[in-house]
Amino acid sequence: MKIFTLLALFLLSSCAGYQFRYQNNPFAAYGINSIAIPNFLNKSLVPNASTPFTESINSVLSQNTTLKIHSGNSTRADATLIGIISSLDRKNGFNQTTGRTLIEDRGGRRDFYAPNQTSYKMTLNIILIKKPTQLDLQLINKDFLPYLDKHPKVVFSKVINLSTSYTRFLSLSSGPDGAGVTNATQNREIFNKSVESLASSAGSTFRETVLNAF
Repeated sequence: MKIFTLLALFLLSSCAGYQFRYQNNPFAAYGINSIAIPNFLNKSLVPNASTPFTESINSVLSQNTTLKIHSGNSTRADATLIGIISSLDRKNGFNQTTGRTLIEDRGGRRDFYAPNQTSYKMTLNIILIKKPTQLDLQLINKDFLPYLDKHPKVVFSKVINLSTSYTRFLSLSSGPDGAGVTNATQNREIFNKSVESLASSAGSTFRETVLNAF
């Protein structure tokens, strides 16, 4: 009985290892054993989006490969992973209202519809480039993304399109500003949670479509 139990545990641990580790080093064929990951460049309308997205991709590489990860622009790394986060601007409607709630007459005010469901989209460009020079980094940070696949140092360039929605917090009050303050605070927290979830989704997509491709 003990033998069967040990065998079952061994098989389960083997399957678990296969499930969560794709390749020891997916970029070994390119002579890459270490990667530097500086904070992603945030060109979106979402403040502080750089941190959750950078940490998500960093975590995927740390947990699924044997690559040595360097934070920041390390010159000791064989390659650098550049991330650029972008979104639509306000004129093109970054936030899209996808749901409304009817607020009925209160204290003489007319009925009106308040937005309670909002969706938005973001894009993450990820570029892995071997030993980039300062000029290489300047080109990447500008508007040369469509041409990066032809750069001799670029191992891959991946575009990850992301979208999500969140439910707004609505609190009605007869006070002059209490409800407004509550709504703003709650909705900011809800929005930040949705950004973290989007960053996690970006990490999963990167793992499935990039690491699996190598």
